[in-house]
Amino acid sequence: MRRISWLLAVFTCVVALAWTSSSERVSLAQDSEGDQPSLQLTRVIEGPMGAVWSVSYSPDGKTLATLGQDRRVNLWDVASGRLVRTLTRDAEDFNSVAFSADGESIVTACDDGVRLWQTTTGKQLRVFAGHSKSVTSAAFSGDGKTLASISVDNTARLWEVSSGKELLKIDVAARGAPKLAFNPTGKSIATVGYDLAITLWDASTGAELHSLKGHTISVSAIAFSPDGLTLASAGADKSIKLWNVETGEEARSLSSATAALAFSPDGLKLAAGGTDKTIKLWEVETGSELPGFVGHTGSVYAVAFSPDGATAASGGKDMSVRIWDVTSCKQLECIEGHGQAIRAVAVSPDGKVLASAGGNSRRSRIEEWTTKLWDLSTGAQIQRLDGHTDIVRSVAFSPDGKVVATGSEDKSVRLWDATSGKALHVLAGHTASVGCVAISPDGKTVASASDDSTIKLWELESGKEIRTLKGHTDRVHCVGFSPDGKSIVSASSDETLKLWDVASGDQLLGIAPSVSKIYTVAWSPDGARIAVAGEQPIQATTNWRKIELWDVKSRKMTHEFAGHAAPIWSLAFSPDGELLASASDMHEVGISDAVAGEPLFKLEGHVDCVTCVTFSPDGDSLFSGSLDGSVRVWQRAKPKDEGK
Repeated sequence: MRRISWLLAVFTCVVALAWTSSSERVSLAQDSEGDQPSLQLTRVIEGPMGAVWSVSYSPDGKTLATLGQDRRVNLWDVASGRLVRTLTRDAEDFNSVAFSADGESIVTACDDGVRLWQTTTGKQLRVFAGHSKSVTSAAFSGDGKTLASISVDNTARLWEVSSGKELLKIDVAARGAPKLAFNPTGKSIATVGYDLAITLWDASTGAELHSLKGHTISVSAIAFSPDGLTLASAGADKSIKLWNVETGEEARSLSSATAALAFSPDGLKLAAGGTDKTIKLWEVETGSELPGFVGHTGSVYAVAFSPDGATAASGGKDMSVRIWDVTSCKQLECIEGHGQAIRAVAVSPDGKVLASAGGNSRRSRIEEWTTKLWDLSTGAQIQRLDGHTDIVRSVAFSPDGKVVATGSEDKSVRLWDATSGKALHVLAGHTASVGCVAISPDGKTVASASDDSTIKLWELESGKEIRTLKGHTDRVHCVGFSPDGKSIVSASSDETLKLWDVASGDQLLGIAPSVSKIYTVAWSPDGARIAVAGEQPIQATTNWRKIELWDVKSRKMTHEFAGHAAPIWSLAFSPDGELLASASDMHEVGISDAVAGEPLFKLEGHVDCVTCVTFSPDGDSLFSGSLDGSVRVWQRAKPKDEGK
């Protein structure tokens, strides 16, 4: 048997795509000491964020603001975990977020300035213009009357909130992504640039008060204590330093790999979000480490205490915001992912772009039905295709990669310009959900399969309907063109496969596999075989669902073998026809030998139903999408002697 090994790389969508090397599942267990339990997950709430960079509580503790890799500011109701409002702009350029002292407004640092928003409506109130380059951080003074901001234009500026007037400009060393903190007393601000020093400035005059030097590598976070007497800083040198604001002297040094800092409201505790996936707690006066919070599956980038100190919120690389009960040591909520379950994935013919599509049920708190295009070399989102009004269940590229087709539960097929994201055509005609779309190899015809039991053929160029193929008596789940483009195969809940002539629309033949409720079918690259799978167990005494391989010419089944212990939703042949990938309800991807007709191994890492699989054109990568809101990229490991 051929030995095939795979390496796992994960990037997550769909509001933001983030590379990570972790494939761990959340593991929550009792602490070994027994008297300090690890935090227990009691609820999971989905929300559009990507990796979470910033979290901030409103002064009344009822609202949580988050800023994620998708550069959106999301406002959440803390009690219910419900998404209340999203602040967005045409340019996705939010860099920081903070509430005013009265909670009525929010300040955001943006690439083009500082912006003030009304919390209750999400309306933009004011733009503070003056910085000539990207603003990386902004903060209110304790009384909410003054704003401070810092920019890569090498300045920090203070603004009068009520008028928008610039009060003060301070020249700072601000290369990279400079950081700023406003002393709650309003007397000083702290800035971090590129010279490893933290500088304290007089907020009234702009005069330098102290230069705090001690970190040996870049400073990753700074935070003032509530009384304004202590400044905490964290460095990439894996140290946390506490500074006396009045004297500028280092008061204490702690050891921790930290990306975020926050003082408790009473100033007695310091929370440190770490690159080790934990949140450590320290007693400020003594420097003693207290029992911390464990639950994140990636680096923690943000942490904040609620105003009453009863809860803490954290966000990080695992694309979740977690809310912790500080007193009882229980995790109350977990706001995860991008808010959109992945239903379909496709790779452009040149292998450079990934399309992911999906959406949540209308019963979900977050209704987002979109398709996103990602640059596979960088993981960056390059287009967002909005227009469908219900879950997007299928996506396909044209052979030249210029057009994307999507099918939705809103009963429509939409065609999009892959470069500009512009909607080209809306193909209306189905009377029920469109579960699958495909584009012919010559790029001229679009096929759509629907729950209305029909298949429709459309002209790609004009969007006009060519014909409707009728013959199935139940939902048509899947449709695909043969490699030569002359035939179409369709799979239905009526337990049949049908082959159709594209030119005439005539049914060529019907195949009745033993698989019931056929959910997926795939052509081999040479067009000689068809793989089919669905609901049917191999035997009544087992849950194992089988995969069948059929020879098209002879209409005979050549192989059947165990696939997964749950329904199989998607199949894909590798470009060389040697491997068959399968997506399962079991949260796993199966890899089978498509020549010998036998299962090889499983790829595990998803934490919900895997809905779709597809190979890259070169066969080196496999993409899987899941209801857990992630797309995982599995890289085929090459033999050591390959390429020598």
